[in-house]
Amino acid sequence: MRYYGPLECWDCGDTGGPFVRLGASLLCEDCDDAGKAVLAELRARAAEAGQ
Repeated sequence: MRYYGPLECWDCGDTGGPFVRLGASLLCEDCDDAGKAVLAELRARAAEAGQ
């Protein structure tokens, strides 16, 4: 579900939106996408280390 301003991303402070909910906080879509990319890379590294 997307939320639109006047809100603020808790990570970068963007107030333009759209935002997505992360627990009790809101992230702008850019920060949410960046976070997902970092998690995917960390999971890939962990999988390589576990082999």
